[in-house]
Amino acid sequence: GVRVGLHTGECIGGIVGIDRQRYHLFGKLIHQLELLESTAPDNRVQASRSCRLAVEKAGVDDAEFEFVERPEPSLLTSKGEVHQYAEVGGQTHLVNLLRPLPRRQQTSGLWRL
Repeated sequence: GVRVGLHTGECIGGIVGIDRQRYHLFGKLIHQLELLESTAPDNRVQASRSCRLAVEKAGVDDAEFEFVERPEPSLLTSKGEVHQYAEVGGQTHLVNLLRPLPRRQQTSGLWRL
């Protein structure tokens, strides 16, 4: 299944490497984001507290989705590793879509929503 983690915060990015250069992000945010992704239930989106607050502050229409606080006492990865909510900045939330996503139609090799 697919797992998605959503987080907001500060990080630093830059190009690393000599022979094979690539863009890489660094910072506490990236570690927290990886934990959110790895502890999300299969086929679900898990958002951090800071992500939920940023969405609320931006005034995004709450008729599209809702944030549901996770009831578990800790976060568990698919490999059985246990992590505390403090590691990702507090209690996390699962995101539920309140309206179905629009169906995609294929037109001459291109996908259109």
